[in-house]
Amino acid sequence: MSFIPIIVGVGDVRNKAAQESIEPVDLMLEAIRLSLIDCNLSHLNSQRLKSDIDSIDVVACSTWPYPDLPGLASERLGVDAKHKHYTPNMGNQPVKLLNDMARRIVTGESKVALMTGGETLASLRKLEKAKKFPPPKWTKPEQDMNTLYSPNSVDLLDGTSRIHTIGTPVQVYPLFEAGFRAHRHQSYKDNMKESAALYGEFAKVAEKHPKAWSYGEKTETVGTIGTVTNRNRMVYSPFYNRPNYYSSPAISQALDSGLENSGLTKEAIDMFDFYSCFPIVPKLACEHLGIPQTNWAKPITLLGGLTSFGGAGANYSMHAVVEMVQQLRSAHSKCNGLILANGGVASYENTVCLSNCPRQDGLPYSQDNIVLETPAELPCPPFDKQAEGPVIIE
Repeated sequence: MSFIPIIVGVGDVRNKAAQESIEPVDLMLEAIRLSLIDCNLSHLNSQRLKSDIDSIDVVACSTWPYPDLPGLASERLGVDAKHKHYTPNMGNQPVKLLNDMARRIVTGESKVALMTGGETLASLRKLEKAKKFPPPKWTKPEQDMNTLYSPNSVDLLDGTSRIHTIGTPVQVYPLFEAGFRAHRHQSYKDNMKESAALYGEFAKVAEKHPKAWSYGEKTETVGTIGTVTNRNRMVYSPFYNRPNYYSSPAISQALDSGLENSGLTKEAIDMFDFYSCFPIVPKLACEHLGIPQTNWAKPITLLGGLTSFGGAGANYSMHAVVEMVQQLRSAHSKCNGLILANGGVASYENTVCLSNCPRQDGLPYSQDNIVLETPAELPCPPFDKQAEGPVIIE
């Protein structure tokens, strides 16, 4: 017998109270509490549902190192989850977890599955500024706070990356931007305008979202995003051994596979949410699907991207799941949505298609773990580790 995975409750939290700094596990527990309320059950049935939780997955928390975060969450909830998992620190993980949970439901391995995540970057910065770090009432950290992982640290680079001190996301994504621009014969000025227009649209979405960090505040505009100032400084304008820097096989394959395995076409999707730590990710997704970057007929973000919604770290796309579920519920007709979650440097991609109606083809949710590997023999241009010769500076 094959069971049907259904999302029964969702919840998310934004804590911006200046006087109250809440540690990540407590944010997660509050989101879980809200998700149980969201199930719209009586108190007794809500307690029964909670006691049936047999699976807890937690997206890696980059702002506070817990010895065993899934175990701590399980203990604090008062449940005995037989499956407990903590992910790597990558942005594709929330959607990967959702697929893994769904497959366990389908096979009967799990009855009630839970996934959660949370970050407290702003709170920690506030505490450091107030000289209250580390916060005395928080869970004792597993490691020295000075050794925490930072996605933009050059300390972890090796090989060619270390030679040239380049390889962090803030450096590599601009390489994609430059490659995509050159591939389309686009001028530097036009590319800047394009990126500003895209993120201007994203900012408009975020300013209306109650859980966005920028909600209720004056948001960025196309003009402010595209103008270099002391506050909005130029960081990098525009991996090696890639076929090119104007496309991402991982993004393309994830989008195609997600649609195919859901029995849907891109035309059947009513809303998208493309993970966006840098403009190039939604640009590449739009290019592959043949949909516009701005003036959308269908939204390509439900949150506004990390830049405007807030830096939820690897957990960003879990907020997208919450928002998409809520929008699908309130839709007055059949509706489908697709979420693309990005990890690494456009190298680890996961998609999920959500719907408020059954599949038209009647097929069950796949029990297979669909993992597509980019062929190792994919032709790559030669890379000179110590280049000599003329260079063009724009």
